Amino acid sequence: MCRPRSSAAALPAAAAAHLHEAYLDAERRRHPAPRLTPRQWQLLHLLAVGHTNLQIARRLGVSEGTVRKHLENAYRRLQVSNRMEAVTRAFPKGVVSCPPGSAGGSGRVRSA
Repeated sequence: MCRPRSSAAALPAAAAAHLHEAYLDAERRRHPAPRLTPRQWQLLHLLAVGHTNLQIARRLGVSEGTVRKHLENAYRRLQVSNRMEAVTRAFPKGVVSCPPGSAGGSGRVRSA
């Protein structure tokens, strides 16, 4: 027999969402994003909006190997092992891309 959901059942879901946000905020305070160079931030931003290493290299006028090395150093500072973790750690509240025509991208807002 199915019972209709009561408003009391919705309360735990709302509380769970609030508790999850509070946990994430506490984690961010406990483990703040480390200091990255301006170039590392630029590369991570380009990763966040979906560019490949090759696209980043072409956009910035450097070799793909240089992009890889900058990203490796950023991963080490962020204490992560891949692109997704790096973007999530660097931009926990999502990414606002750079204005159109800049080194960053299309001017769109993306969630990390």
